[in-house]
Amino acid sequence: MAFNRVLIPLDGSDLAEQAIPFAHAVTQDDGTMIYVQVVPEAEPLKSLTGGPVASADEVASIFEESAKNDLSKAADRWDGIAPRYEIAVGVGDPADAILALGDEHRADLIVMASHGRGALGRWTFGSVADRLARTSKLPVLVIRPRDAAPEVDNLPVFERILLLTDGSDRSRSAVDEAADLGKKLGKPVTLVRSVFPEAELAPATGYGAIYAPELYEELTKSVEDEAIKSLEEIVEQVKSHGATAEYLLVHGPAAHTIASLATPNDLIVMTSHGRSGFRRWLLGSVAEKLVRDAPCPVMLVRSDVGAENE
Repeated sequence: MAFNRVLIPLDGSDLAEQAIPFAHAVTQDDGTMIYVQVVPEAEPLKSLTGGPVASADEVASIFEESAKNDLSKAADRWDGIAPRYEIAVGVGDPADAILALGDEHRADLIVMASHGRGALGRWTFGSVADRLARTSKLPVLVIRPRDAAPEVDNLPVFERILLLTDGSDRSRSAVDEAADLGKKLGKPVTLVRSVFPEAELAPATGYGAIYAPELYEELTKSVEDEAIKSLEEIVEQVKSHGATAEYLLVHGPAAHTIASLATPNDLIVMTSHGRSGFRRWLLGSVAEKLVRDAPCPVMLVRSDVGAENE
């Protein structure tokens, strides 16, 4: 995945615009920014007495002109680091329109803030970003914006790619993207797998393990050995892309443990879900918690492995 044509949904707010420097950090100097804004379906405008004020076409023209003006202003602000850009306006449902614009403009990555405060209202992870991560064929890099306005001369620099895995085939769907990104940025890829034997081996009642201490230690070692073997295999896969790689095996609940070890200069890459069944990584669990709590951006890669069993 080249990550050279990046689609950035904006809504006229400083919050949404904070995605732009992170898009530049991923693409470096050879990227094209595709700034897009989605406006609602136009309806005729009537006076208080019911008389016509503007037709639907006239209202649509006003919406489009206002959106293009917002996008042009954003493009001008960031022209110093992103001189190559395109602007486009979509109409209707935000997620559907963004996906359509991505196809139309041949984007290979979507970079967006988890929420904004402009024309689209508040973009929550549970709505637009969630739907994009679930349905987009493109990876979606989600930025948790801060209240401060983005500074053009204060660009983020990624120091490490954290590639999360849970050992499933689904979670491996993000390996190629992470490896190619590590190679392009010249940064190491650190595989991270969290194991939590206490939870996996405890009975459903939650009152503690029913195993004898010796058997419990044996089962725990088995879980760790399987995890290490899987990590070593993925390390070789990452290295085959020309990137450097290492792994970390950590213990504890996945979201909390990974959020604790991440730093602001990291970039987390993961599939939108991992294991099937009750251990699945849903956007409502690990991914959502990391977008909310991790100190760094999270790139979500959809996996179609085993989709027929959903």
